[in-house]
Amino acid sequence: LGTAHGATSILGRVLGLMEGATYAGELRRLWSRGLPPGRLCGCGRPHNECPIWSQLLTPDAIYLQPNLRVLGRLQERAAPATHSWWHALQSLRLRRLPPDSTATGRYMTILRETYKAFASAAGARVVIDTSKNPVDAALLALESGISTYCVEIVRDPRSVVFSQRRRTTRDDVRRSRPLQTVGATVFWIVSHLTS
Repeated sequence: LGTAHGATSILGRVLGLMEGATYAGELRRLWSRGLPPGRLCGCGRPHNECPIWSQLLTPDAIYLQPNLRVLGRLQERAAPATHSWWHALQSLRLRRLPPDSTATGRYMTILRETYKAFASAAGARVVIDTSKNPVDAALLALESGISTYCVEIVRDPRSVVFSQRRRTTRDDVRRSRPLQTVGATVFWIVSHLTS
């Protein structure tokens, strides 16, 4: 758990080096962004040549059915990225996971199967997922088929804001962006209070 630009990828890569563990990146992006052509896996190979993803990207996999676009919409209903803090607080009120006939129940089945398949393909007992969505964490706490542990990474908010404001090209002019700074600061506070 944490914010964007909060160094979760660094911790994920370090934890993924432990025996019996594997680093999966931000698995929830599989459904929200998909696997764009030309994008490389963290191992430096295309996804269809990666030793892990090549085993996972099979047409009959439950976490790819019926297609990534439909699953992305399902994810947005069950565990949205927008206002995730509010949805996480709502999810914490649940006593158990909803049935598979609901969007949340179906999403959790897909998420559980993805973790299990990733662990199996990597030959690992622990999957390190740095997705950071508090709704996922709240729902996974109710999941009996997976032991879930959450780590909250708190990076200095000034560093987070600086990282979000840095130039993307040499032609960008550095200007004061007070509203962006205020927005990033509020998001940082809300994210960590929710966690």
